[in-house]
This record gives sequence, structure tokens and C-alpha cells, in this order.
Amino acid sequence: MSRASEVEPSQVEGSPPETNAITSRLVLLYVERVGGPSTVDRVLDVAGLSGRKDDLLDENHWFSYDEKIALFEAAADVLDDPKVMYGVGGSAIDLNAGQGLRMALRALGSPKLVYQNIVRANAKFSGSHQMTLLDLGSDNATIRYGDVTDKARYHRLDCDYNQAMLAAVPELFGLRRARFDHPVCGCEGGDACVYEIHWEQGLNVTRAAVGGAFASAVAVAVAAIFAPVALPLAFALPVAIAIWLAYRYGHASAERIDRLEQEVEDQARIFERLGESLQDLVSELRLEDVLSKVATNAHLALPGREFVLLLNEGEGPYRCQRSARLSTLARTRLEGWAADLPDERLDPISVDDLRSVKVLAPLAMAEGGHFRSVCAAPLVFRDSRLGILVALDPSAQSFLPSDVDVIRWASTSEARPDHRSARAGSRAGGPATCGAGSGRSMISAVTPSTTTRAARPSARGVTG
Repeated sequence: MSRASEVEPSQVEGSPPETNAITSRLVLLYVERVGGPSTVDRVLDVAGLSGRKDDLLDENHWFSYDEKIALFEAAADVLDDPKVMYGVGGSAIDLNAGQGLRMALRALGSPKLVYQNIVRANAKFSGSHQMTLLDLGSDNATIRYGDVTDKARYHRLDCDYNQAMLAAVPELFGLRRARFDHPVCGCEGGDACVYEIHWEQGLNVTRAAVGGAFASAVAVAVAAIFAPVALPLAFALPVAIAIWLAYRYGHASAERIDRLEQEVEDQARIFERLGESLQDLVSELRLEDVLSKVATNAHLALPGREFVLLLNEGEGPYRCQRSARLSTLARTRLEGWAADLPDERLDPISVDDLRSVKVLAPLAMAEGGHFRSVCAAPLVFRDSRLGILVALDPSAQSFLPSDVDVIRWASTSEARPDHRSARAGSRAGGPATCGAGSGRSMISAVTPSTTTRAARPSARGVTG
């Protein structure tokens, strides 16, 4: 039976974005893996989401919390699996979803740093609920999951999904899944869900070897005193421990190699996207066309955000390039905010909650587009500032350090154009030309140091 009448449609004008389609994509891919393509259609029909498949597979799409729960319930019903969301979360790393998010989280370097950034990581999934870090140790963390409204919306399947996804974090780094305790649950009357997480820090071969040696010595001593006949078995214990250590260390090393290979592939994928911007700068000479492609390629590298360009002609005011999603109010406010930024600033700037900045606060409201955070980086070629690349996100505190680096990389390069010729050509409607006798195209090759610097997570230039 369809739940269409029970679901609040996310496309109602003015409704805030609450759930990113990374979640729906994970669910639908898992359902297809378990039950086949026809099962996906059945799940969508039961959830009252028929005809929405393309949207729910598009990670740039956002939909409502009620639709998310309807999708979870439909998957559980159709697959006849009340624990289906554990399966979805447990398969998240293997399924073809959230690749950009996986890259950003791996770039942090360890499970501890991922959990430390859980507020920003969760913001990529949800605008309806917030995760807060209550406590953090070297191998443990306590996290609170609470509704950002006063509706106290909690559901068992959503709770299962959270636990499975949080437990999967160490697997990003070749470690075993985290262990879980769930002392407080919003589904059982708590004011929020509280998750206590414990994970391994990796195999410590030295510690294991010392422990094995001690156990071997004890075994030999005990056998010699109480059971001399067992001495051969006691002497065999060190051999068994050595074999086990060799297997575990080899297995752990193989997992680390697999993880490093995956990180290289992830970085290659994202820089291939951004490299398209550089190729455009080489092949295209109409400045506004080039800058538009920069925004498009940045959007492909970081899906789920709205990218816009604020262009500046010489000493004139910033003007917002047309965006189908941006209202006149939002464009005007962004232009006013950009006008107050210092011209000499080269680092990206981010605002974690637009409501904290008076000129940007209306963007968080319905008429402004329900945006909650922003990251902006100047478009600088050599010594000329051509504009600002702006990324808007529906969730507060959503930009991870590696996201900021991607935006910085997308907006700058080792370019050597003749800007006056480029601007003149753009305004005249014809192709711009490079400086006479330079023998170079608009942009030179990216140096290896540029790529390395952009690939490393960094918090430089990030302000609240």
C-alpha cells in the first residue's frame, strides 16, 4: 500500500531541505543489490515516491525527513528485513554513492578526526537533525543526534542507519568496524539519541609481540612445573603466535595498501574534475564562459552545493551570475556581502551559520533559499582579482577542511593571462587574446606543488 498520503512532499515551495539524496541513493542501490531493479520500483511505489527515482539518485537533490522515513519503511517492508538500515549503512563504503564525501573524510586521516568533525560530516546528509560531539578520546567518542526543530522526530530505522554509518567510519582507514553502545534513544523517550563509539587504532605489532613473548614464557614455566609432558605444546605456542602475528600484520598492511590506492584514485577523480576547469581556461578565451565552466566543474567535484560566481569588472560592484535556484534577494545579499570583503584577501572564507551574519541571514529563510552556510574563494589570476567563487549549502557547519581546499583549488591557478585583452574580448563579444609575443596560452601548466598543497586537508583561511 502506498504511503503517498502520509508523506510531506519536499518540493512544496518554501519547504526547507532536510535530507540529502546520498541517503536515498544508498538505500536504492542496496535494494537493487539485494532484490534487483524491479524491487527498487516496488519500494518507491510503497513509499509514495513513484516517478522520483532520478531525483533520489542525484546527490545534488534534497528532500524531506518524512520522505526519508517513508523510504526506509518501504525498504524494510518490501525486503521483509526489519534491520535493513544496518545493511544499508554496512554497505555504504562499497556502494557507488557519496564518493565526494568519502574523499573528504579520508583526507582527514583517522577515525578520531572524522568523529571530531562529525558536525560537518552529518551536515552533508541531514538538515533536519544535528550530530554533536560530546566526548572524544584516542579510541572512543560520544555523539548526540538531535532534532534541530521542536518536533522531536525520531524513528527506529533512522537510528539503525545512524549507528551503521558511524560504525563504518574506521573502515575508511582499513580498520574494523567500530563497537557501539546506545544508552539514550529518542525513539524510547529520550530527548535525543546518544551513541558511544569505540574503535581500534590499528594493529600494534610491538605490543602484540611483547604480549606474545610473555604468554609464551608463562606457558613454558607452568608446563615445566606442573605438566612436563605438555612442554612440547608449550614450546609450540611461540610458533603459533609468530604465525598469527605474521598473518595479522600482513593483513593489516594489505588493508593499508588498499586504502592508500583508494585514496589515490579518489584524489585523481576529484582533480580530474577540477582539471577540466584548467583545460577550459586553456581552450576558451571568452572570460565569462570560462568562469561559468569553473563553477560547473566545482559543482561536479562537490555535489549537493549551489555554486555561483560573483564577477567584478575593474573597480565596479560585484554582480551575481544568473542562477536558477537563487532568488533576487539572495543575489543582492551576496553581492552586498562580497563588497565588504577586503580586496587583498586570497584565502577562502567560510561562514558556518548564515544567521550569524546580518547581511546573509535572509538566505537562511524561505525567500532566500534555505541556505545555512557559505564558503567563498576569490577568482585570482596572477595579480588580478576577477571575481569570487561562492559555494552555498543548505546545512550549517557543513564545509570540511578538504572541501575548503577544493574550492580554493577550483578558484585559483598558476595563470598568466593578459587580463585587459581577455576582458576586452569578453565585452566585445569576440575571442580575447593573450599578451603579444608571450607565446603562452591563458594558463600555464599546474605545478606539482599546487596539486600537493590542494590535496592536503587544511583549515587555513576558514573563519566563522
